[in-house]
Amino acid sequence: MLKQNQIASAPLNVAGSTCDALMPFNGDLLGRKATAEILTGYIDRLKVGAVIAIDAPWGEGKTWLGRNWANFLRKSNRKTIYIDAFQQDYVSDPFLLIASEIAQLLEGDESTKLAFIDKAATVGKAILPAAAKLLVDGVGRFALGTAGLSETISSEMKSIVSELGGITETMVAEKIQDYDKEKNSIASFRKLLASYAEKQPNPVVIFIDELDRCNPRFAVSLVERIKHFFEVQNIVFVLLINRTQLEGAVRGVYGSETDASTYLGKFIHLGLSLPNPRTGGEIGFNRIQQYVNKVLSNFTIEQYDNSINGFVDALPHFAIDYKLSLRDIERACALFVLSGCRYGALMAHLVSLKLKYPDLFGRVRAMNRSACGEVSDLLKNFAEQFQPGNSTWHKSNLNVLSSAYRSLDGEISIDVKPDDQSNYRNFFGHGDWKLVMESANRALDLPMDF
Repeated sequence: MLKQNQIASAPLNVAGSTCDALMPFNGDLLGRKATAEILTGYIDRLKVGAVIAIDAPWGEGKTWLGRNWANFLRKSNRKTIYIDAFQQDYVSDPFLLIASEIAQLLEGDESTKLAFIDKAATVGKAILPAAAKLLVDGVGRFALGTAGLSETISSEMKSIVSELGGITETMVAEKIQDYDKEKNSIASFRKLLASYAEKQPNPVVIFIDELDRCNPRFAVSLVERIKHFFEVQNIVFVLLINRTQLEGAVRGVYGSETDASTYLGKFIHLGLSLPNPRTGGEIGFNRIQQYVNKVLSNFTIEQYDNSINGFVDALPHFAIDYKLSLRDIERACALFVLSGCRYGALMAHLVSLKLKYPDLFGRVRAMNRSACGEVSDLLKNFAEQFQPGNSTWHKSNLNVLSSAYRSLDGEISIDVKPDDQSNYRNFFGHGDWKLVMESANRALDLPMDF
């Protein structure tokens, strides 16, 4: 058991798994390395270039897969870029962000790098809004790595306001006259980029992560910029996304009636779903259990006792029932530790309920009778629609808990079948089960009765 001072010092949120650049996929518990190896085989055959989307809900480990996969590719001397779009969505245009990262990839080939930066700056001036173009030669080139901030940039920034007032019909006429020039500059930029990429023995891989967390206009613009400016042979973009959220961004930009899935289909050549360990039967269950053990190992726990073992045995089952994400599982373990590592299997259910249905948990914590009835029905439904990977032992657990909540709802005696007695004790021990339930509920939140 944890000592009180150990509980107080335990972190509320378990930090995500770190990525070892020298040992990619070190500590891989979910078979992600095998997934990356399959994906690498796909990429090696995409000499014509492509945009691949790896889709999974938030909290399912897309970033961990992406960063480890990028390190895996770098170890085999492949040209690889990793962009966290959410950290960079303040950039005026995604074109500058992607071009800047590619410029860094060209380190060591100064002539190609300088030519690329020059052409990228020219394209940047063509696509940025009129006022922002004033900054391309200064800030734009600075972002691309060829200039430092100077008084010239400062004066250009100060002149934006006055320049805005000069946008007249003359500028429209100039834009029409410059159309062919801009079109040629874009073609020249793509040609130089393609020439560099085609010299590489393997496709250049550009990962873009956290796109679905960005400002919707920035996220949609980034996908469009890839299509218009960077889609060349031997360059493969890998988008790590929650597609549902990205489709929402498309509708936010172009209107709620937009067919967002079809629209994204114009830009994404291959959409793949990240394997979900919860649907992998017994193998998936074992992987989740290993993950629970790994997360708990990040806390200072002297030794496992019956309560902790009960939690480790039960949480993977409830994770499958409640469809908890990997991030949810991490938080479930943190809540269990902070609650004092008590009540084992019962706490595995309560933390799952709290994370998935926080409002319902709050009502149960207040011993609301109708809420207890809702949880009873929920557990009964889990038992009737038994998920692959869960054991028959867990089905008995669900029946015991459902009966307990139904008893709380109707103030009737709990109905425990003889075959379920051991499962009953697993949840409530030999004490008053109502007192155990109330105490476990209180342990998951700060006490309000002091």
